[in-house]
Amino acid sequence: MKILIYAWSLSNGGSERVASLWAQGFANNGNSVSVVLGSFCSRLDYNLPPNIKVMRQSKVYDLWQRIMPRKLKEKFFSSTYCDKIYNIIPSSIRDWLTSRIIKEEKPDVIITISTTSFKRLKAAVNICKYNIPVIVTAHNAFERPEYAPFTSQQYSEKFIVSRNYDFLTVLTEADRRVLIEKMDASFMKKVYVLPNPLTFVPQPSIPQKEKVILAAGRLDIWHCKGFDLLLKAWSKVCDKFPQWKLKIAGGGDKSTLIRICDELKIKNRVDFLGFVEIKKQYELAEVFVLSSRYEGFGMVLIEAMSQGCACIACDYKGRQREIIADDTQGIICPIDDENAIADALCKVITDDNYRLMLQKNAIERSKYYELPNIMHRWDEIFKDLNVKKEL
Repeated sequence: MKILIYAWSLSNGGSERVASLWAQGFANNGNSVSVVLGSFCSRLDYNLPPNIKVMRQSKVYDLWQRIMPRKLKEKFFSSTYCDKIYNIIPSSIRDWLTSRIIKEEKPDVIITISTTSFKRLKAAVNICKYNIPVIVTAHNAFERPEYAPFTSQQYSEKFIVSRNYDFLTVLTEADRRVLIEKMDASFMKKVYVLPNPLTFVPQPSIPQKEKVILAAGRLDIWHCKGFDLLLKAWSKVCDKFPQWKLKIAGGGDKSTLIRICDELKIKNRVDFLGFVEIKKQYELAEVFVLSSRYEGFGMVLIEAMSQGCACIACDYKGRQREIIADDTQGIICPIDDENAIADALCKVITDDNYRLMLQKNAIERSKYYELPNIMHRWDEIFKDLNVKKEL
């Protein structure tokens, strides 16, 4: 089968990393895989093996790279100038340029990780006069708390524009239930649940650990990530456990969180790690906490579980409970409840046997999300779609 994956970039990002994993999984299963990048100038952070073809959406990119002087090219292509210029080109021309790639590649199926690219891809397919299904893959939740509603554009993409999709994958059964309430039965026939694949190989046994509680996420969206709740919970119990330390990995402005630490008088009990090799941090940490007020899918949660962390997760309407299936695999807390997080921390810190059980079972549970298992789900989707081997 020939599979074309469309992504804006393969630079640092969760959905981009998922796209790179899918590409490798498809190729490992004997498929011909092409990855088309919408951005002219984005860097490639996820390197793919040579049997996967990576290209930009227009051959103009290659032409400019050849004819532009080196100094100008270094300045021009290290910025967003190219993307801005390309985006002011009439959509009909951009659709035509995308259709050239589709004609060249002749894929049996197109997968996009960007909901906004469906219209262009479908227009390009129509220009080619091919009958190629375009699968849109959603990478965030289909509901939000009242205090953090979707913008009008986000709502339109999820519940109005989406009615035109050929097919749609969502991350969780919880999202599928949301769509059942809002969409008709004919639309739901096009919807599939597809969790994200695990990035790391699960540990064969629990690594040597340190007395560290770890959290991870962008610091500039601390309210969504619930880092304020985690800090408040830690302030309630940290004096009982002087040998333990809380570490938070992730980039972004940390000034608000440092101010909270100062107010709580726990600044010397918290480390902000910045961007780090996160796998090593998972390996070292005894405990991982996902304190998010809302979360589409806990990628960091399954990563931490795979590296033998005893995990505490705040569950937004059943999404994290789909990962931590029962209390032998981790502790589930309600959202917005610092006291529940504090109680859970006390439990895993003081009960060595329980913590060890959680760590062992977390590794086993994470295997459910290994790439071959997710690729099996893709095979089932393709079979259901009756994707043809040849055009």
